[in-house]
Amino acid sequence: MSTGSISKPFFNKKEGEVLASCAQAILGVPRDDLNDDFLDIVNEYVFGLPSYFHGLIHILLRVFNFPLIVFFFLFKLKSFTRLSTEDQKRYVEKWLLSRIPLFRTGYMTIKALVSWGYYTSDKGLNELDFPGVPLGREHELPTLLYGKEPWSEWRLKKNDL
Repeated sequence: MSTGSISKPFFNKKEGEVLASCAQAILGVPRDDLNDDFLDIVNEYVFGLPSYFHGLIHILLRVFNFPLIVFFFLFKLKSFTRLSTEDQKRYVEKWLLSRIPLFRTGYMTIKALVSWGYYTSDKGLNELDFPGVPLGREHELPTLLYGKEPWSEWRLKKNDL
């Protein structure tokens, strides 16, 4: 795994599996469809955070994958990465809807990391139909919705009358 200017990756193999499984459960992106640079992007993002967050992120991913915590929510003594896709979705939803604020905060942190890693990759930007950086295209009229003309629906309604 190459991380550009970063010599050592932040996440170990097991933590990378947890993040990939979270991307599948939270975003609905199959693990096979994740780009090779998914973890590289998340690595670079985490290295940019203040250093006191680094240890907390490692702890969060270990707790999230810990079989006793999974048992607490689903009554199954398996780690998160060994659950079926449906059970992973239920587990993530239980973290989101938990009465314990620490679990809800953990869910939001994992969702932010996974979303950042996927939607800043080339594949994620293509899925959003993002036209790209506007440098060199300043002379074009902006559109309100990417990939659509802003007044096309209005023109259709006007012509249908």
